[in-house]
Amino acid sequence: MWRVECARNEMLLVQARRTSLTKILTVTLDLANTVPHFHGADGGSERYCAATEMRPVSDVIYLGSKSMILWTIQTEAAVMHLECTGVLRGDGRRIWREHRRAYQWMIGQMKERLKPPLTGSHYPVWAWKIFSAHAPRPDLRFSAHLPAGTRGARIEFEVSEQRVLLSDFERWHFVLSAQFLADDEPEDQAVDHLPLSVGRVEASWARIFELERGDPAYHGTLSDRQVQATLWHVKQSEVRALTWFTAR
Repeated sequence: MWRVECARNEMLLVQARRTSLTKILTVTLDLANTVPHFHGADGGSERYCAATEMRPVSDVIYLGSKSMILWTIQTEAAVMHLECTGVLRGDGRRIWREHRRAYQWMIGQMKERLKPPLTGSHYPVWAWKIFSAHAPRPDLRFSAHLPAGTRGARIEFEVSEQRVLLSDFERWHFVLSAQFLADDEPEDQAVDHLPLSVGRVEASWARIFELERGDPAYHGTLSDRQVQATLWHVKQSEVRALTWFTAR
């Protein structure tokens, strides 16, 4: 019965948007299986969610001094679905086959470095900590946040830093391509013609979590590095702002 009611609520939410109602809907997040991408230059109309303005007393989160603000990009369908779930989780259905090994490795790292996930949370939610050297939040004028023409939203949320695993976005691509991650060019050349075990290659991947590691001449200066974030879930009450856009 709850599934039927949930589907009905999603339909009503879509109808509300189509009739240009200005009331901001309380949202949660459910689809988050795409690693952050961008190609290419912040547009959109910023709205602050009712979730941050009218939190029930029992749902207020006390973050203390050790919290961080992150951003995740989601489709309009995902945002509509949030009303029915109250929490954003990854489900793994849209992971490319050739990237599944990398995702499983990241999941293993999260299990070692973070607290256990909520029941039902088996895949990471991907977000940005630093999108570019010019601004930490994702610039919606860039292409490839979502497929071109797709209606989506940039979700700003705040969570305890203890729930987040930060990593270097560019060096993450060594994990995606199953390659040894060298710190500098001499090391890269030294191992180029060596038979490397799977264990040694995977051990090198852990360097992506050391954000200041690596030769700037080889991996880029620290100020230019992009930082991505993975976490098990995002609660509705942690959402701070919602900005709609159409992907380019």
